[in-house]
Amino acid sequence: MEVASLTAERLRQWRDELSKARPRVRSQKGETRHNGKAHDGRARKASANRTFTTLRAALNRAFADEKVPSDAAWRKVENFKNVETARLRYLTLAEAKRFINACPDDFRRLVSKPF
Repeated sequence: MEVASLTAERLRQWRDELSKARPRVRSQKGETRHNGKAHDGRARKASANRTFTTLRAALNRAFADEKVPSDAAWRKVENFKNVETARLRYLTLAEAKRFINACPDDFRRLVSKPF
């Protein structure tokens, strides 16, 4: 597809398909490549954002070098929102107990000390 014929809708469709695809898994040399297990949508959208950012940079370079008449198509496409934010999670009491019990003695005293 020629860069000049790209539309915002086509770029959005590509980005959305990328976010729904299963992650690629590394394979040994000579083995056939396969896709891994499905991950949560948030991680796939974050990956799609990173890939689209790289593509956008290349498209912006083509526009700056006057290889493309307009940059309007990719300027209209936004990244997925709230996919790069940290996931806040606290240990449950049972998880905290298992964690403390799994620690070496000297470290256990440190992590189990009340504040």
